[in-house]
Amino acid sequence: MQIRTRSGGHDLEGRSYVSNTGSNYVVIDLRNLSSINVDVKSKSAWVQAGATLGELYYNIAKRSGVLGFPAGDCHSVGVGGQFGGGGYGFLTRKYGIAADNILDAQLIDAEGRIHDRKSMGEDVFWAIRGGGAASFGIIFAWKLRLVDVPSKVTVFEVDRNFSRTKQRNYFIGGNTELTKSMRIYHSTP
Repeated sequence: MQIRTRSGGHDLEGRSYVSNTGSNYVVIDLRNLSSINVDVKSKSAWVQAGATLGELYYNIAKRSGVLGFPAGDCHSVGVGGQFGGGGYGFLTRKYGIAADNILDAQLIDAEGRIHDRKSMGEDVFWAIRGGGAASFGIIFAWKLRLVDVPSKVTVFEVDRNFSRTKQRNYFIGGNTELTKSMRIYHSTP
């Protein structure tokens, strides 16, 4: 029987909800494992796999106004899926993807043994940070390296008459430490 692990349930590829063999499968939902412990002094945090990025960001901000974590921009994404898939976000250009800033993890293997970075080995630790993480066990907690964040972040709304020239000029120049992203949503008039 196949096992599917669900962190936050935000799954664009549907891997948490389908079986690729057509057989029965079990979903292990980690959503209730959502504890977050921030250590400002060591610039690190332990976060359980069921927490969302929004919960992580909120807890970091509550403890420090100068630290953050370079992961995605969608607050409802579960950290387990985000980190297991690499974790691209706005601070990627300066600090790398989320996976580059993971210091340790806690994993349960098929025999029920709990592993940390040392006992799982560097090959498995490398693979769970961006390789999808599903075939090595269930990762239930991650230790993160927190990073310094800019003192000012600018957010602006673009009107619907935003021309291609303005789009191109937005992406040329600007702050090279932040990753620029543009989403264009179309709606009916």
